[in-house]
Amino acid sequence: MPGMARKSRSTLTRAFYSPKGAQYTADGLRARWGRWLAGTPEGRVICRRWKEWVGAQVKKYDWDIDPDDADHPTIHGLRGTGILARSEEGYEVDQIANDIGMSRQNVEHYMRFRDQMKVGADGQKRLRLVNKED
Repeated sequence: MPGMARKSRSTLTRAFYSPKGAQYTADGLRARWGRWLAGTPEGRVICRRWKEWVGAQVKKYDWDIDPDDADHPTIHGLRGTGILARSEEGYEVDQIANDIGMSRQNVEHYMRFRDQMKVGADGQKRLRLVNKED
């Protein structure tokens, strides 16, 4: 996606800037993201892969959502999704922190979702085993 992320040394916040150098508003960034997803081959690939992933998660975890309604990833979930995707690929916490530009503690904060999903999946397996023996 065009634009740059700049990190302010004084506030340690991130801001995204348009190709013209203006800071994006929240609505402007969401609109740019939507145009990029719909208007580029890379964006369409991401949307296709997103729908496939959501469909697999619905089946795996019995989520109560319609995968057809989840046609694209939102900006809100990108940071956490990037962290969890790297973890699934075998990256260590320090590698992820370096790649994403976050502290180790922040990466570990997001990693708790991976652990919660694993606990939930393991619990479902145990329940299925109990039901099969009855």
